[in-house]
Amino acid sequence: MKEQLLTIEEAYMAMFYFLQIDYSRGASDEIGGLLGSLGWTLKEDRSPMDPGAWEDWLDAVRASMGNSEEGIKDMGATYTDLKR
Repeated sequence: MKEQLLTIEEAYMAMFYFLQIDYSRGASDEIGGLLGSLGWTLKEDRSPMDPGAWEDWLDAVRASMGNSEEGIKDMGATYTDLKR
């Protein structure tokens, strides 16, 4: 697989799909609850079911980048900006 940069929302979806795969191998209430709050497809504006989930995700991205925006393709994105 060729290495490529992901946008913030693409990385979020990759994490979501990773959790779905794990859940499909052995359903657990904890992972199921997490998937329910992180899911995008159930709301009309495609935002996470948990209103704080996107901000929590951005905080996690910032922390993983050492609180630096360098290298992040779209830090200003909000879930309402996402059009798929």
